[in-house]
Amino acid sequence: MDGLTDRQLKLSYWYISHKLSLKRLWTIFLIILSIALWSYVILQMTLFFMNYSAHKQLENYLLFTADPSLSRIESLMPKNISVPSVQVFGTGNGYDYLATISNGNKNWLGEFEYRFTNGTNTPQYKKGFVLPGSEANIMDFSRENDSPNFQINNFKWKRIEGYESLKNKMDYFLVENDRFDIGRGDKEPSTLSFEITNNSPYSYWLVDVQVIVYSEGTVAGINHYTLNQFKSGEKKQISLLWNHGLPTGLTYVILSAVNFLDPDNIMSVGTQ
Repeated sequence: MDGLTDRQLKLSYWYISHKLSLKRLWTIFLIILSIALWSYVILQMTLFFMNYSAHKQLENYLLFTADPSLSRIESLMPKNISVPSVQVFGTGNGYDYLATISNGNKNWLGEFEYRFTNGTNTPQYKKGFVLPGSEANIMDFSRENDSPNFQINNFKWKRIEGYESLKNKMDYFLVENDRFDIGRGDKEPSTLSFEITNNSPYSYWLVDVQVIVYSEGTVAGINHYTLNQFKSGEKKQISLLWNHGLPTGLTYVILSAVNFLDPDNIMSVGTQ
């Protein structure tokens, strides 16, 4: 083994000469560190109990006093919807159902499950939604019973920031060249034909096109057509039939029902 160098000998001599001093300095450092840590812990515990007391006082004040801020908090929460009654339309071979849900909350999206039941018939729940400040027309077709019950389950609110800006950009469908030919029943069905174009910059997996027919201001019939993979800039030709008699002098509205606030309903670039 090679001998120690001069530098190593000097370091060893210095360590032996100052060993006691280094030990005292290390002990002092540990004492100071321990005091600092315990001081920090005591300070944080003191702040916690002070804040806890203040929060409890504020909570009790809001709960048990007529504080205006409480009404302000309540005004920011979404107002619950009511379960609507069901309109029933005879189609000759069955019945169509329409339940209209109104959402008066301008910044809240409602998502839920629903079903129409009658007697012992209890179908599976389907997914539904109602956009902020809008109405949702929930439809079902060709059912056997004329006295359905409408049930809502698992209702959830989602707060939406900047909704109007999103709607103007994402809910942009153009309906044109519509024509309604009134028939005479099952031998000559009534036909509504039109074109719809997705003028938004987004492509959607699912868009439900709904039609509501009115007679003197009263709903006289409904229909719909589901568009799958409706791409941005795409135009579709749609024809809808009514095989039962409809009154004359009808008016109608054509609506696009799409949950553009659901990211799962927006087609990615790679899937288009």
